[in-house]
Amino acid sequence: MGTIFVDNLEPQSGTTLTLGASGDSIKGSTGAVWTGTVAESSSSSVIENGSNSNGKFTKFADGTMICHMNFTFASGSAVTTDIGNGGQRRSSNLTQTLPASFADTSYQVVMTAGRLFSPSLKDRLEPTSASSFGYIIKSYASATSDEDVTVHAMAIGRWY
Repeated sequence: MGTIFVDNLEPQSGTTLTLGASGDSIKGSTGAVWTGTVAESSSSSVIENGSNSNGKFTKFADGTMICHMNFTFASGSAVTTDIGNGGQRRSSNLTQTLPASFADTSYQVVMTAGRLFSPSLKDRLEPTSASSFGYIIKSYASATSDEDVTVHAMAIGRWY
């Protein structure tokens, strides 16, 4: 299909456009491509998607970035340090590397985990690195998991 240039395009109900080949793209009158590599430029792509062994990321041309990660709290890892809050216990300090680095540490992280475990940021306020964050796993009883616990995390911030 190649490149389609769009100017003053109004979507019609029920109309779809499918880009099939890896070189297909949609461009606006400024030359901006909707998907591809984004940069601090009016002619860059609008959205860039990527992934690696640490997770997935989406960068937007306005500087916003969203990272999605799934990582494992390994079977047999003890949650034994008593934090004295109604029997709560916690793991040792853990670190997760982001799939793409943020511009600074002002990004926000949200995490969830299954079963009886609760993940939270280690420093409880802001991450201390643009490329990774520290976290702990909490539980209400001294627990050693008999199965791996998957932690789901999403981080939102700025890539520039």
